[in-house]
Amino acid sequence: MKKSENPLEIGMLFGVQILHLAIFFSGFHFFVVYKDKIFYSRNSA
Repeated sequence: MKKSENPLEIGMLFGVQILHLAIFFSGFHFFVVYKDKIFYSRNSA
């Protein structure tokens, strides 16, 4: 992968990385909350 000096390309790559991180963290957060809901409903039953 060649080093790009085009600011637009760098911005695009940076944006894609941030998007991937945001999707990963939101998915991880959803998984944790979902797991907690199952755990609490199992304990309250």
